[in-house]
Amino acid sequence: MSGSKRMEIIACVVALVSVAVLFFVLDGAAAPPTNPTEPVKFTEDGKLMKPDGYRKWVYVGEVVTPNDMNDGEAAFPESNLMDQ
Repeated sequence: MSGSKRMEIIACVVALVSVAVLFFVLDGAAAPPTNPTEPVKFTEDGKLMKPDGYRKWVYVGEVVTPNDMNDGEAAFPESNLMDQ
């Protein structure tokens, strides 16, 4: 068997094993949760009931506007979700 043919076979085996591992990992990631969350609850007058510990939630993220990204000299006016 020539060296290039051997390399082709090795590359094919590596690709097939990689695809098999990917399917295995994705199948585990797609499994349903073992303890499903509680359904959404509403009061009798139709208002959403807040879950326990809701005041401990942490805001993750930051609003970045054009002026923030361009040293205060954006080519167009600032706009974000809070303007709506």
